Amino acid sequence: TNLPIVVLLDFNGSKHPRTTETWPDEAMSKTSGKADGGDFRLGEWTVDPGQRLLTSPERQLSLEPRIMQVLIVLHGSAGRVVSRQALMDTVWADTVVNDEALSRAISELRKALGDDPRRPRYVQTIPKSGYRLIPVTAARPPTTLTGQILGTAGVLAFLAAMILVAGRFVPDRGGAPQAVPMAANSLTRFPGREIDPAVDHAGERVAFAWNGPEDGEEYDLYVRRIGSADSPQRLTRTAGFEGHASWSPDGESVAFVRAEGDSVALWQVTVATGTERKLFDLSGWSYGLDWFPDGRSLVVSQGAASGHSKRLLRLSLDAATSEALTRPDQRLSGDFKPAVSPDGTRVAFVRGDQLGNQDVYVVPVAGGPARAVARVGMRVRGVDWAPDSRHVIYASDIGGGFGLWIVDVNRGERRWLPVPGDGLLNPVVAGNGRLVYEAVSFERNLWSYQVASGEARRLPLNSTRQESDPALSPDGKQLAFVSTRDGGRALWIGDPVTGEARRLTPPDAVVIGSPIWSMDGKRIAFSRLVDGVASPGVLTVESGRIAPLPSAGAHQLPLAWSEDRLLLASDREGGWNLWAWREDADALERVTNDGGIAGAIDESGRVVFSRPGDPALYLADPGGSQELTSLDGQLVSWRLVGPAVLAVGLQDSALGLEQVDLARGTRQVLRSPPGMSPGAFGFDGDRLVYSRVENSVSDLMWIDGLF
Repeated sequence: TNLPIVVLLDFNGSKHPRTTETWPDEAMSKTSGKADGGDFRLGEWTVDPGQRLLTSPERQLSLEPRIMQVLIVLHGSAGRVVSRQALMDTVWADTVVNDEALSRAISELRKALGDDPRRPRYVQTIPKSGYRLIPVTAARPPTTLTGQILGTAGVLAFLAAMILVAGRFVPDRGGAPQAVPMAANSLTRFPGREIDPAVDHAGERVAFAWNGPEDGEEYDLYVRRIGSADSPQRLTRTAGFEGHASWSPDGESVAFVRAEGDSVALWQVTVATGTERKLFDLSGWSYGLDWFPDGRSLVVSQGAASGHSKRLLRLSLDAATSEALTRPDQRLSGDFKPAVSPDGTRVAFVRGDQLGNQDVYVVPVAGGPARAVARVGMRVRGVDWAPDSRHVIYASDIGGGFGLWIVDVNRGERRWLPVPGDGLLNPVVAGNGRLVYEAVSFERNLWSYQVASGEARRLPLNSTRQESDPALSPDGKQLAFVSTRDGGRALWIGDPVTGEARRLTPPDAVVIGSPIWSMDGKRIAFSRLVDGVASPGVLTVESGRIAPLPSAGAHQLPLAWSEDRLLLASDREGGWNLWAWREDADALERVTNDGGIAGAIDESGRVVFSRPGDPALYLADPGGSQELTSLDGQLVSWRLVGPAVLAVGLQDSALGLEQVDLARGTRQVLRSPPGMSPGAFGFDGDRLVYSRVENSVSDLMWIDGLF
């Protein structure tokens, strides 16, 4: 969801959709609309519809799903004209969009092919009719791809000491990975989502969770043999959720998490017979598990009933006991996605804070403190060990889009693993070095929502990639937002009515998000990645000049402007608190001492704020913070406009909208915007602008001979 990629799943459990026993790949492809009809040539390009790749002798590009679908429809017409309406009805049959979506898709396709619309070689516009592919002959056969350049100069600067080659890594005599050519292969191309892959030690079979050909809400477990065209073997069939699979060391069974209603437990299923047995009941949701090499114990990430401070437990099957491997600070979101090293001495995992900043950690099994081996400062979606028990592979969205990285846990040296795609999640590695991972593609679009009427509409500012973190200017005429339409995360500004937009930040600024307008509308504060931490900068809209703010090597996120100061959230002294930057002094002063993660400045200059994991809003006061109001459920995000607070909360796994008048003490539950994703949103008192995830596709891939 993500996801974004963040996906919110309702684990309360509803009835599983009626499905058939097995589904051949060909039928699945037709059901889902995914292309699986084989490669074809287009001039110097080889088109791989299944993996959504364009390959020429010089480079390889990954297309967004709908752009590839446009290309497939045009190719299928054999040079005949395809009307705009026919393209819209075919490619966007499952959603409601305007003609701008097709125009942007054609523009993106031409950009990828290097085609000039004034002198087209591939895609020709037929005025008042539609488009057609111009028949072309290949100039020369494709060759093996040996180099690939990242699309963001900021990422290149951040990786100056790293080898950036389209290759696979093998150990040299010192164990450090070296680059040689690699090739990715499809394991699944099913409708719906295939998630949580687990590969057995021999690297022959993959267990995964799948929500079926109808893209339902429930997930069951399946097994597929790598290289086989047979239908997957179904392991579970309940109305709940099964996921987070892990193969036993002997390869005979799979441990997994099952959630049915309020019940969450660890189960084990024998692959040959389908026999199930419950291993442990859990007091909260599990965020990943893995076997120890002894086959008699597992490590599991378990959340408390409140959903915070996840910790790692070692569970013994013989003694039916548990012991804590980690004890994260209660101010953190906790530890998840554990992976046991092949030699059984260490556990790698992800540790996150309340803002979603995440790092890769390792803890010794014999006892001792956990230590960070990769300070990421952004989202991490999955970790696993290489067979040498020295390197850890993880998925992170540094620079926009999820990619794979590899880190030496002893030296801290890390490198980018240039696997094609920008949505790579949950890597797992077999004993023979075979890598399996999720490949996710999705669009994140900007929508406008009238709070009073409940009317929602898709804004014309969108591309076929990802737009997020919208912020309305004080006069409501411009929208600042983060977009990956140029390949990396950049700050853009545009007109929400006409759709005209321009990029504000240079290529060397890797934007994290949090754009905040100054009160006069002339400057925007935002957060960017500098040396692995979120560091704020202030951008002058007219000139594009970026002025850095004082930094102490800690995360700092801009929250709100007033006439004389900029409010920030920072963990610079061990915990999240609010700070204020005064431009005349160019210095930071502390605003809260008892926690703070989000805040705003009201019309009288007072600071209203919220704390991590706390549903209440507070008023900052030197003598002690005062509670203003407490909201229902889990507070996700909020905005202050005049005396009114618009808050987004999470109740029973669903987002809700609530408006509170702080002056009168009144509150009103509002209709929620359709498809709203958790995160930043813009609000001017009447209109809410938010980001919505659409057209999500998740498949499984594998790469041979990683080590």
